[in-house]
Amino acid sequence: MTTPRRFVDALLGDAPAAPAPRLCVWCHEMTTAPVAVRYVQTNSGPGVTQYACPAHVTLCGVGPMPGELED
Repeated sequence: MTTPRRFVDALLGDAPAAPAPRLCVWCHEMTTAPVAVRYVQTNSGPGVTQYACPAHVTLCGVGPMPGELED
């Protein structure tokens, strides 16, 4: 028989981690529900993924993400 505590532990153990808060590229506010909207490649070092809050995703538009521009 499964105890309530073991049931809760099993449910929480498989839960996906919440996304880290990110800065919205449109309103410059921190959002706890970031949506990746574009990837900016740099000449030195790794590129940078830019994020938007759910309210501004449609306003800032979606740009290329890693792998979309390569042949």
